[in-house]
Amino acid sequence: MFSTNDPGPNRLTLDRVEARGESFDGKTVDVLAISRSTFERCVFSDFNLKWAGFGGSSQSVFRRCVFDSMTIADSVPGNVRFEECDFSRAHLKKWLSFSAEYVRCRFSGRIDQGFIWARDDDLKKRTRRTTNEVLDNDFRECLLGDFSFRGGVELKRHLLPDGPGYLWIPDLKAFVTSIDSAESGANPLSVAWGWLSVLRLSLKGGQRQYFGRPDEPPPAWMVGAVREAGAEF
Repeated sequence: MFSTNDPGPNRLTLDRVEARGESFDGKTVDVLAISRSTFERCVFSDFNLKWAGFGGSSQSVFRRCVFDSMTIADSVPGNVRFEECDFSRAHLKKWLSFSAEYVRCRFSGRIDQGFIWARDDDLKKRTRRTTNEVLDNDFRECLLGDFSFRGGVELKRHLLPDGPGYLWIPDLKAFVTSIDSAESGANPLSVAWGWLSVLRLSLKGGQRQYFGRPDEPPPAWMVGAVREAGAEF
């Protein structure tokens, strides 16, 4: 299913495709470009991609599809909706999700770097939506690296991984307020733990909870204050 307009044999372009129950083998594909398409119960296997895009100006939809052992070096998924899809043993090295929707999907494997946005200031211009639906996804078997949820993703609606290095803040506003009230000129917490600036930006961007893996843990003397403010790690 290679487009005849592709510049080379290693690019797979799927535009205006309606597929059900089909299998796509990516062993010879470097670049995957999908737009204006709908896939239902399809299997994408053995892709090792330099770049991948799943949606363009019109939304692509994947329903109950499996992405098996898919490795992607770089991806901006685009305007796409994944419903009950399984990213099984995936390795997403860079996943910059501004305009994608995820509903009841399962992720296993790892995501090294990236984010998932529920909404940002330009979303309506790109998609004619005001919010991306990001609900009830399962990340328990996915190792998350430098990865975050942004713009109002309701994290209590998701199953998140457990283990050392992760930081969970169920009420980000209360946490930041508590930390700010504990600030003092003699012992400024924001200087001692630079990650606080990331948390403040996350709150400003619309997040009500925070889950992620900070580049650095809070210093030992500050652990008590961080836990008292409502963080778990």
